[in-house]
Amino acid sequence: MQATRGPAAAGKSLSPRDLKHPHRQALDRSVITLVAGSLLAGGATLQAQEAPPVSSGAGGLSASAPGSPAPNSVLATYPNEVSATADFLYGQGNVTLPLGYALAKSLPGNSLRPQVMTVNRSTEYYGGTVSYAYNRSWCLDFSYANGSSSGAQNVTINNTFLGNVSPGHFNANLDYRANQYQLYLRHNFHDWLAGTPFQAYVRGGVDLVDATMTVNDNSPSPLYQQRDETTDVTGNLGGGLTFSLYHTPRFQLSLQGEGDGSWGGRCQDSTETLPLDYNLGPTHAHINNELYGCSGRGTLHADWRVGQSERWCLTGDVGLQARYTIVTYPDAGGSPAEYLWGPCVQIGVRFVF
Repeated sequence: MQATRGPAAAGKSLSPRDLKHPHRQALDRSVITLVAGSLLAGGATLQAQEAPPVSSGAGGLSASAPGSPAPNSVLATYPNEVSATADFLYGQGNVTLPLGYALAKSLPGNSLRPQVMTVNRSTEYYGGTVSYAYNRSWCLDFSYANGSSSGAQNVTINNTFLGNVSPGHFNANLDYRANQYQLYLRHNFHDWLAGTPFQAYVRGGVDLVDATMTVNDNSPSPLYQQRDETTDVTGNLGGGLTFSLYHTPRFQLSLQGEGDGSWGGRCQDSTETLPLDYNLGPTHAHINNELYGCSGRGTLHADWRVGQSERWCLTGDVGLQARYTIVTYPDAGGSPAEYLWGPCVQIGVRFVF
């Protein structure tokens, strides 16, 4: 007997209506096939959406290199940023003290030769820095700091300088106050060190320091007094390097080092008073100096992204800072060095947009 096709072969009895309409059977089979195919296609699409992407070839891997910062979609979406920090430095060092430049113009009948010495000081600088970065590559940094220094030094002035009349030894108290302004243009090398734990930058800028220094003999009958108004203008060129120690999507800990070379000049308006013996009032002199030196800083730096959008970031630095400057005094026949070093702290906030 020939096998029967259709539902009857599967054990399903045909109704009289089905026998009269065989085309209905074909329609039912088409509907069932269409529904089943749609369900299978939907399931495959859902699995494809849930499954993680598989890279084809080593060149398509997106994992970070060991020790490098994890990719941050926030930085990719918002490449520009502004930041502000509060800065503090507690330093130890010295400052140069010119002697006799003004008195040489007013003491009669004396062959005076100006001299220069260094006075030790301790200082505290308070200030802040604001920065703007375009596309995380070009940055403009402006900083301000106010410093206050004090010190004491035994000053020895030879008898020739005082015309063999007044004693040449006294203890001088130093008071030094400065306002420092810095403007830098910085370029970050993001692509150059991509895939490594390092980041680097170069920068150049201008440094302006306005300072007032007063020196007073603390004896009951003051022998000597001086007041100096100084302005330093230097150009600076340098760079920095950052090494990532530890990172998560929200937190990063790194080491930072930076250094600059500087060259420029100093203008001093020196006023000296010799009340004892000569009863001389204030006399004035203008002094021009050449400055060249270097500065550096090494810190432990932390970044912590906060908020649901992670567009805000808290920052902190703690470390050491130092500056070394050679100051030329042609009339005094010397080029003494000024230095300042000590611990520094920075706390700030950054916002990307």
